[in-house]
Amino acid sequence: MSGSWTDGILLKVLNVVLYWLFLGSNIYTYASGTTYYGGKETYITPAPWAFLIWSLIHLLLLGTIIYQFTAAGKGVIIDGISWRFPLLVLLNSIYVNVWIKGHYIVAFVFSLFVSSAVTHVYYSVKKYHLAESIADELFVHLPFSLYHGWTTVLVIITAFQAFGVNAATTHAGIWTKVFVFLALFFLEGTAATYAFSTPEGDLPASIAIAWSLFAIFAQQTGSGFVHWSSLVFAILALVWVSKGVYGLFIRSRGGVRLHDEELSREIMGAFYRRLYPFKSIFHWLNHEPTPSDLFLKREIAYNLPDDVVVRYNSFNDCDEFKKQVCKVVPTRFEIGPVYTSRPRDRKTARKGAFNPTRRELVFDIDMTDYDPIRTCCSDADICKRCWSFISAAVRVLDTSIRDQFGYEHLLWVYSGRRGIHLWISDPEAMDLTDEQRKAIVNWLTIIPKDESKRLNVRFGSRGLPASLQPSLEQLAMLFSDLILCDQDCFGTETGYEALLKLIPDSRVVESLRNQWESSNSSSEDKWKEFKTEIKHYPKGSSQRAALTAAMEDIILQYTYPRLDENVSKKRNHLLKAPFCIHPKTGRVCVPVDPKKIDEFDPMEVPTVHQLLAELDTVAENSEHHSGENHFLSVCLRYDYLNRVDWERTSLKPYVDWLDKHNERIMGEVRKEKRSPGSFAFYTGLASGLVSSDMSW
Repeated sequence: MSGSWTDGILLKVLNVVLYWLFLGSNIYTYASGTTYYGGKETYITPAPWAFLIWSLIHLLLLGTIIYQFTAAGKGVIIDGISWRFPLLVLLNSIYVNVWIKGHYIVAFVFSLFVSSAVTHVYYSVKKYHLAESIADELFVHLPFSLYHGWTTVLVIITAFQAFGVNAATTHAGIWTKVFVFLALFFLEGTAATYAFSTPEGDLPASIAIAWSLFAIFAQQTGSGFVHWSSLVFAILALVWVSKGVYGLFIRSRGGVRLHDEELSREIMGAFYRRLYPFKSIFHWLNHEPTPSDLFLKREIAYNLPDDVVVRYNSFNDCDEFKKQVCKVVPTRFEIGPVYTSRPRDRKTARKGAFNPTRRELVFDIDMTDYDPIRTCCSDADICKRCWSFISAAVRVLDTSIRDQFGYEHLLWVYSGRRGIHLWISDPEAMDLTDEQRKAIVNWLTIIPKDESKRLNVRFGSRGLPASLQPSLEQLAMLFSDLILCDQDCFGTETGYEALLKLIPDSRVVESLRNQWESSNSSSEDKWKEFKTEIKHYPKGSSQRAALTAAMEDIILQYTYPRLDENVSKKRNHLLKAPFCIHPKTGRVCVPVDPKKIDEFDPMEVPTVHQLLAELDTVAENSEHHSGENHFLSVCLRYDYLNRVDWERTSLKPYVDWLDKHNERIMGEVRKEKRSPGSFAFYTGLASGLVSSDMSW
């Protein structure tokens, strides 16, 4: 599920070579104004400094070339933009060369080709590749937004050079003024279109056009009409730029985000229609291939824009489930319990008769609960380093639940941003009452809500309960690597003071505080000094036993799973369905193999934009090969038509994992039905006897 920098290496190398051959040298050409001074001046030619924006674009594209070698950059540039980038480079090179040589009609034709190629890249990036980092903004969205706005200007400039009069030799007549006015109006209108293209507007593209209009105003001093008209339109374009600045300000204050509308309607609609594995989700919820009460009486809740939640939806089968979701297009949907009757018919049930009866036992582990101890990130932010806390929680909880409760059907699902969910589908877990669920959660929860308080899991200095001993053995090594070395949790005064509060011996606390206040030692050194203080007490003494117990408790307090208890205690609590899209990141909530949790990187989970781009790439490849070889064309076409869409994307391994999980659940249900003593067994036996008697 993770990639190497060598993936797509041929296209990466091609991008590098073409960039340095055709674009790199042009940075200096455009910056020096060579392309302007040698050309024909018209009544819409801008000042030489307008072309500096071209140099900026090419410098940013240098960052794009470097960024393609990262995992995130590869997903956008190689898998998404693909061959369009080298094509754009070639077209741009041809355009510049014929333009410099004065072949303006040919240059105009190629300016349209360049504009078309940039537009193709621009809309692909904007539509399918939501910016998820500063690198995405700087090296993908920014250069192609500027490029798109600038090529619009270039088409107008080149058109006037190809078909307009020479301003150095010909006076501006009425028709020249009309066409100049229309061109200026077109540029200003395009800036307005950029401003309203999204809730935030496209600020870079608007700036490119406003910049050019001011450059035209500065250059065109020979005609008062052109001079002042360009100033008016430049000021209007500046209004649209300010609209984009305001949009960015609102975004930084936590307001509307880029592409919110597209994500909720067009993009999400395409995702549900083509990629969401409804059949796999149906089998997972239903435990059987044909609809049963586990699905028919199951609540599905829609989350709509503006935090609207539509509850108590239920469906007759998988097809109706998919049809309704594709019709409503929720931002996500959540799964609730199985009720005594169908949730959509709840109003017809007699009073007090509509109650939850069954539900998977669920757990939620959220990274924000680790904010008091993690040092690399905080709040909603997450990285591979602090994901180690989640990895440890998964390993411990998965082992504890299987060993202590005997449950087997555990499905771990990445939440799409900063946490992970666990769904347990064993029949015994499904039948738990709210009180029983609460008891299990309390049994598995040992971290006090007040971080300054010590764990209360043992009697005095006695050994840990048998249920926690295996967890301590797993976490002791992790504590050294994660807490002491990686996070360096005790490196600051705040960090080591939190540690000192957990040590029950005042003499040891005072001694360690005096040592640490006068030094800048690492967490690893502080832990060694704590161990040294323990050894000052003789073996077998009560003080040494108490401190040894405290040391074990500290390891657990910093590494043991931190559960969101409210999610697990009530059967009617809603929880986001697997394979939904997280609205803040655009990432898919994919199942995770607990045995490979250490290899899992949340930053490499596919996004909805990436998946849709992958589908487009597959379709294009199929069409590309169709004319090369008839046999290959037939094979590709057969493969294309006989596979569901998600099988052609990076979503496939995750859906396959869920299907394997479903096979185990459904296999157990079939085995139970066929076993002597089950109701289904005797029903089937009676049916067979009746058929046999009738045939006799």
